[in-house]
Amino acid sequence: MRQEILFANKQGNQFIKIQQITRLTDALYSLPMSMNRSQLRDSLSFHQLASKQWLMTKFMQFDSQFRNVKQIHHLGSWHGLLSAWISEHLDNGCVTNLVEPDKIALDLSSHVHYGLNKKCFNTSAEEYTSDKTNNVSVDHLVLNTSCEHMSKDWFDNLPMGTHIVAQSTNSEADGHINTQESLGSFAEQLPMATVTYAGILKMDSYNSRFMLIGTK
Repeated sequence: MRQEILFANKQGNQFIKIQQITRLTDALYSLPMSMNRSQLRDSLSFHQLASKQWLMTKFMQFDSQFRNVKQIHHLGSWHGLLSAWISEHLDNGCVTNLVEPDKIALDLSSHVHYGLNKKCFNTSAEEYTSDKTNNVSVDHLVLNTSCEHMSKDWFDNLPMGTHIVAQSTNSEADGHINTQESLGSFAEQLPMATVTYAGILKMDSYNSRFMLIGTK
């Protein structure tokens, strides 16, 4: 049976997090008609929101280690929903860097973040990967829930001590070039000095999401 998609706020109360979702759908009125509507539908699908709910639940359990984070680098940010929620939860004025190869998706994510996080900027994937250091330091958080879409270079180039929240999957689909057979294989690909959380979310009988939270 499908579980209702709910998010907990700082006081532990439950509510559906719709403010940024509404901003996302409202953006359809101002963006080019050439935008991929099916991609937007997918970003709001049950599996996508369930994966985000899982991440937010675990993130809030261990959020004390992220309280001093100065900047969030959201790799494969897509429409920016997840980093918007994390930024709002931390509420510490940290800067958010949205890294995404799709220009229209970046425009959408800017709309989602507007009014919530004035310290938000966009970086194209080409600009980000051209700089081996990526301007990341140990007081930054790198959020990557799209590990199946890219090589592990992003991880290899991070300095030791960087905070990381990462997800991957065993699902074979278009654009998935780096899927994982298991949580163990995912942990081997991203060897962290400290693992705060490692877990599996079963999406259906065949497909799973894997998540790691820790520091490199």
